[in-house]
Amino acid sequence: MYRDDLVSKLEEVALGMRKARTRIFEANGLHSGQARVISALLEYGDLSQADIGRLLDVSGPTTKKLVDNLCDSKLVRLSASGSDKRLNIVSLTKAGRTKAPIVKECNREIGLIASKGMSEPEIIMTGLLLARLSENFKDDADSSA
Repeated sequence: MYRDDLVSKLEEVALGMRKARTRIFEANGLHSGQARVISALLEYGDLSQADIGRLLDVSGPTTKKLVDNLCDSKLVRLSASGSDKRLNIVSLTKAGRTKAPIVKECNREIGLIASKGMSEPEIIMTGLLLARLSENFKDDADSSA
């Protein structure tokens, strides 16, 4: 019974997170998907489009659309990989890097919403439990691949 409730609660949290992320990023002039790409580039540096798709768990066409929109907005640039000309490498432009504080502030706001009414120990425990859940899903994906 508790495990069934867990799945339901996880789905509720995921939906709430997506809605909050969409609302907050759009209020700050960024599409949620674009912000996720910028976040990945800020965290990992230049990435191939394929790597971005894997990190964000989105399809190739969706990744291409996100990157194309960011290119049109002059927030990222595409270049051929030095080692494999078939790969498109995505890099933040100077204008894209100026979005870093906005992305960080939006993520902070989402964190505040998620942790509203929680004590510091509860926030820490929630982080640990979510890390465990994430590892469980990664282990499952690895074992079924």
